[in-house]
Amino acid sequence: MGAELVRRGFSIISGNASGADQAWVRGGNDVDPAKVKLCLPWRSFEAQAIHPGNVVAVLDELQSSEKVSYFHLAAKYHPAWDQLMLGARKLHARNAMIVEPAQELVGYVDHSRPGGGGPAWPSGSRTGISGSGRGTCRSRFKNLAQEVEA
Repeated sequence: MGAELVRRGFSIISGNASGADQAWVRGGNDVDPAKVKLCLPWRSFEAQAIHPGNVVAVLDELQSSEKVSYFHLAAKYHPAWDQLMLGARKLHARNAMIVEPAQELVGYVDHSRPGGGGPAWPSGSRTGISGSGRGTCRSRFKNLAQEVEA
């Protein structure tokens, strides 16, 4: 699917997590690695899966104000933010990096296991970003996409 989207002129923005994220990225890389943007919480995150031609944005390397804005959004929508370790906070802030430039979200959410991209998915047409994917997504971050577009 990632390859077909890139062939049709779309770009892929991914968090580079193992599983579905990297499957989409591999498909996009097969067509044009420059059309694949990876949003990483830290430089070494899943480094073995990064293609040299990918566009890479690293949360830890952003300007302070931009980084703070992503953390603020993640904290606003996570119900137990104060209980998260720094690594988990960075993963959630990275999700805001993925959603911010998106016009469409397409993916797979596996609700049978913890984590995954579910919290970053918007719900409802009010967000201005449409989403499609397998599985239900009752997201704690349902308004995240709407807010970052404002």
